[in-house]
Amino acid sequence: MTFKSKKLETVGPRAFYGCASLTSVSINAKNIHFANHAFEKCKKLKDISFFERARSCGPGLFRDCTGIRKAVLPAGLQNVASNVFNGCKNLRSITVKGTRTTVKKSADSIYAGKKIFAKKAFKGLPKKCTITVKNRKVKAAVEKTGYKGTIVVK
Repeated sequence: MTFKSKKLETVGPRAFYGCASLTSVSINAKNIHFANHAFEKCKKLKDISFFERARSCGPGLFRDCTGIRKAVLPAGLQNVASNVFNGCKNLRSITVKGTRTTVKKSADSIYAGKKIFAKKAFKGLPKKCTITVKNRKVKAAVEKTGYKGTIVVK
């Protein structure tokens, strides 16, 4: 699926929920807000490179998307909500490009611009998933979310 408009600002709640045939998405716009559960249960979705254009993401954004193997959280991503990748059982790596170091109970709009992780941002990740971060402060923030897997500083 391709969105050619550069004016796209939001992908709404449950916009593609359970879309069985969706394998990839191409978006030309930047600074997009992805709302709650927008791609949840899109089990064949593999290519989420469009997420590198995200400004914020709602809870459960990619929940149960079992086709995803790797993800990049871009530097410009302000809020990482809870359960974003919960149930993505084939996810093996997440790269955090930003320097967010704040952890809050939730990552909703009241924290806009603060670059935070929700307390349960990495809940439900498979044990084989490795999170790569820029520095020790970001590593400490990821640890505060309760993530128990491997975190690498590069």
